[in-house]
Amino acid sequence: MKLPTCPNCQHRFTWREAYHAAAKTKRFTYCPNCQTTLYPTANSLTKSALVLAILQLVLIILLPSMDVSIGIAILVLAIYLVVFVLYLPFGYRYKEYEDSLFKL
Repeated sequence: MKLPTCPNCQHRFTWREAYHAAAKTKRFTYCPNCQTTLYPTANSLTKSALVLAILQLVLIILLPSMDVSIGIAILVLAIYLVVFVLYLPFGYRYKEYEDSLFKL
């Protein structure tokens, strides 16, 4: 697992920089070194959406069907969210142009 790098200046993001860039609600971020506008790749966005979809699947379908107590369900949710937050910066890659999520 590698942290993302800027495609323009090859600056390797620190974990904190990468986390703040990935957690933004905007569709772009700036390189902390050269201030180039960077866009997450379509693959990065797809992976993060897939991970969140799996979380919803586990919470909505699997845990209730297995008669898991609410305490264990909350514990599973907390562990999953901690792992997701720690992994989030490693899952993103950036480009200097915006990728289309759907190829026509």
